[in-house]
Amino acid sequence: MKDNDLDKNGFIAIKIPKNLIKDLNKAIIENIKINLSCKKKEIDNFLKIQKKVTTISNKLFSTKFGHNSYRQLNKVITSKINNWVKKSIPKKIKSNKACINYVSKSELKINKRLQNKQISIYYRLVRGNKKRDVGYPHRDIDFWNLGYRRKASIEPKSRWKIWIPIWGCDKNNTLNFIPGSNQKKILINYLKKNGRVKPIVSKSYFKNNKNLSKSGLSYKDNLNAILFHEKTVHYAPQNTSTKLRISVEFTIYAR
Repeated sequence: MKDNDLDKNGFIAIKIPKNLIKDLNKAIIENIKINLSCKKKEIDNFLKIQKKVTTISNKLFSTKFGHNSYRQLNKVITSKINNWVKKSIPKKIKSNKACINYVSKSELKINKRLQNKQISIYYRLVRGNKKRDVGYPHRDIDFWNLGYRRKASIEPKSRWKIWIPIWGCDKNNTLNFIPGSNQKKILINYLKKNGRVKPIVSKSYFKNNKNLSKSGLSYKDNLNAILFHEKTVHYAPQNTSTKLRISVEFTIYAR
């Protein structure tokens, strides 16, 4: 999709520099190593991560990776990505300024390794055939409407997100979107999961529109990330392709 399709469809594929993707890979390995208290060379590539993560118990997985705060990446790489966002994203979304939000106060309390005004970029782990590891079809704006607040260097007039596949992703095992959903009035339902109220797209809407869903990436060119609007309906399928799927995401504030 071209940049001018962003308003119409609610998402486009974009390119992030290879050096930043490489740095993201290293940061994820570093974070997982810390969370699992691994020795220096015990985990140094994704095959070793896959072997380690897929053999721990559901309870340990939830303890070490269940909350976003434990999957926040280090300050060095998040600052680099934020600088790239400031330079590259405003033109794509027709705004004057853009930046990534900071980690929240609650995340600072839960994970003492995080620092005040640290840029919030985190990864997701989805194990093979684990339905519990994926969420429901949703729109990010509905979380914000519940009162979730995160500060940034600017006050937003609009919010966007970028999703980046890292490991175990292909066209059939990737983030999916319903084109044009960003322009529709959609019924939202709510459920309580892990002690938190979460908004989900109504079952009737999803049932009637699932056949319109499209993969955000073709995996046939050099485009390696997806930029989408906060009102765009999206969902990740259950991972039936690989033993472990890893992706990175972050929210962008724009004005």
